[in-house]
Amino acid sequence: MRRPFPPVMPRGIDALARLDQISIGAALLSISDKRDQPPTVSKRAVMSRQPERQINVLNIDGSPRSSSNAPMDGESVLRLAFDHLPDAMAIYDAQGKYQYLNSAGLRSIGRSLDEVVGHTDGELFPDSDTQWYLPLLHEAIRTRMVQSAECVVECSGGLEHKVTRMVPVLDEQGELRQVLGIIHDFTERKRAEEERDRVFTQSMSLLNIAGFDGYLKRWNPAWEDFLGYGHDEMMALGVQELVHPEDWTTAAENVAKLKAGQDVRGAEARIRCKDGSYKWLLWNAVPCVDQQLYFAAGLDITARKQAEQQLRESQERFQLIAGATKDAVWDWDLRENRIWRNEGYRQAYGVPKDDAESVVEWWRERIHPDDRPHILAQIPPSFVNGRQEWALEYRFRRINGTYAHVYDRGFVVFDDQGSPIRMVGSLMDISELKNTEGQLLESEERFQLAAKATRAAIWDWDLRKGKVWRSEGFQTLFGYAAEAVGCDFGWWEDRIHEDDRDRVLSRVPAPDSADTQQFSNEYRFRRADGSYADVFDRGFVMFNPKGKPVRMIGSMMDISERRRAEEMAHMQQAELAHIARVSTVGEITTGLAHELNQPLTAIANYAESCAQAIASNGSLGDKKLLSWIEQIAVNTHRAGEMIHRLRSFTRKSEPRRSRVEINELIRDVIDLMEAETRLQNIRLRWEPTRPAQTAVDCIQVQQVLVNLLRNAFEATAGQPPERRQVTIGVTASDENIEISVEDLGEGIPRENRQRVFEAFFTSKPDGVGIGLAISRSIIEDHGGRLWLVPNPKHGVTFRFTLPMIGESQDVAIADRVGRG
Repeated sequence: MRRPFPPVMPRGIDALARLDQISIGAALLSISDKRDQPPTVSKRAVMSRQPERQINVLNIDGSPRSSSNAPMDGESVLRLAFDHLPDAMAIYDAQGKYQYLNSAGLRSIGRSLDEVVGHTDGELFPDSDTQWYLPLLHEAIRTRMVQSAECVVECSGGLEHKVTRMVPVLDEQGELRQVLGIIHDFTERKRAEEERDRVFTQSMSLLNIAGFDGYLKRWNPAWEDFLGYGHDEMMALGVQELVHPEDWTTAAENVAKLKAGQDVRGAEARIRCKDGSYKWLLWNAVPCVDQQLYFAAGLDITARKQAEQQLRESQERFQLIAGATKDAVWDWDLRENRIWRNEGYRQAYGVPKDDAESVVEWWRERIHPDDRPHILAQIPPSFVNGRQEWALEYRFRRINGTYAHVYDRGFVVFDDQGSPIRMVGSLMDISELKNTEGQLLESEERFQLAAKATRAAIWDWDLRKGKVWRSEGFQTLFGYAAEAVGCDFGWWEDRIHEDDRDRVLSRVPAPDSADTQQFSNEYRFRRADGSYADVFDRGFVMFNPKGKPVRMIGSMMDISERRRAEEMAHMQQAELAHIARVSTVGEITTGLAHELNQPLTAIANYAESCAQAIASNGSLGDKKLLSWIEQIAVNTHRAGEMIHRLRSFTRKSEPRRSRVEINELIRDVIDLMEAETRLQNIRLRWEPTRPAQTAVDCIQVQQVLVNLLRNAFEATAGQPPERRQVTIGVTASDENIEISVEDLGEGIPRENRQRVFEAFFTSKPDGVGIGLAISRSIIEDHGGRLWLVPNPKHGVTFRFTLPMIGESQDVAIADRVGRG
């Protein structure tokens, strides 16, 4: 039930004058004061300054009454005004009984005036909780003083915010005559204020209220985050203290506009943060002159200002450099097809005389005819790391008709959508560099300085003279004294590890070859103390204008630490592979137990028979007894072999590669999987091929094959008998051995064919998803690759390769090449 509002209606001008929250003066002034009419309350009235007007009225009990040109006295005016007030109002006598209720009060309790007059709230609503306003009424009766309070009332529509005021009305002798009560509902205003405060508090914009006295009155949390000050610090700071001194004059002018009632839009100023730095603020403000306040909203534009400043500085630097350099600098705006050239460019090479000749045509026609095909073939430049850059050398015609050797370097600028919008470049005249020995020596000196600055060991092999220059890096990296560093090719060749020497020398370009331009090698290089460093050696060949190689330049980097890190990674991989193998063995334990049970049972039976025969004094004969003993030996050997294979497969050891015959490796895996094959009723097909050898860690490759076979068994588990078949295939070439595992299962969806090799991706309900990821890493570590192909009808085929090694090839070298 809705809580009744205490409706109130004052009787008398003296009580009305004490209602400081409601003003009905306009209503009193707009109707003539005719006191000779009975008190009535108008249902709806049209206010007029005319002294008399026909008004439809109600009697005090609410019954209609007509009056033609009936003048209204002051009491009627009060009733008329009170009845049209939106707030619930009531008149109580000195005992708290209702004497009158206005229309809003009657609507709030759902009763007529006749039903409430002469009754208390307790009599009208015996079951209702009226504690929220009755204490105010009782206190006003007791103290004869005005009582007021705010409260929150729970109604059927939710919570409502109310202001209740009880006003005692005394007679001339000071005795209590009546109590005037009013309840004002300010729920909507309260909700609007809360919503306003919520928006103010949670806004990312910098919102604040400041006074014309120069101090902030209120601000949202974004301000404190923006400046770093706490609440008390902000209260103590004046606006002038926050604004940068250079911006205060403009800020003061804007405050003056606000004081004059004008809005401020798009103002900018630097604001001091707590750490002493300044941030740029873009702000708008509107004034409230009568309250001496203005409301402002700001935006942090510090990043934009910094970017603008950097752009201005960059443009200024570009202009200064372009004006100071002797190079010909140009800037081509591709969107507007306008090109800017500095003064050095115009003086050296000129500019098009009219718009009939395009920028490209003008440039192309001035390239030397012998260089033009070669240069145009490189334009536009190819993309490198998402950028288009070029560096070209050619002859370009000067304004006087002669040709200059130029070094043309530039790049393309793209917008955010990846469209080219600008090309910037410069032409450096290197004619003197091409023609004078002095500039060549200067270039050589720069090369020497660069070689000293780097930590790599730089070498420069003059093919014409057969001499090799080596930098100080050979001393700092490998410990050789300066006089111990040789200047011939043989000095380096002798220090290559003997196991790597043939391979490395085979990759060095021949001095008279014009085919190879770049080369690289990894090998072991002997230090001065006799130890070996793992090095990465990279170089390139330089050619003369006739295309003949004249020079080889390169550098050697010590990658021993990287190699050690790789070895550690291999060890960690081996550890993970061992864990996976142990997990696999746990999954095939049922089949292994069943397989072992057969020879063990046979051993027990034959042993028992032997014991009985011996007990019967050998009545069965020696031949029968000997046969049983032989069966015990056979089954014991069979069980031992099974345990040996299981122990070998789960053995934890450092990765070590050895020469392995591929058919023997596959046969061991088939024997290991024999029990599971019979248990799952799988036909496993394999035909041995010609002998082929590889250098691998046998256990790790067996793990890969076991994992692929078990996946194939699971893929065919629910298939008809004719499709419960898995085939192992082997093909060998001069370089690789390829092994395949084919099943006739359901296959793998197209979208998952590459993801199956991702770690922790699995389509099995109880799978972990690391088997194929480990398998691929093992194969790649051996220098091979692992992939899958869908079969034409059913299932998939997994294939992997291993490097083939010859009868005389060293296993250690094959191991190193496979990893490198």
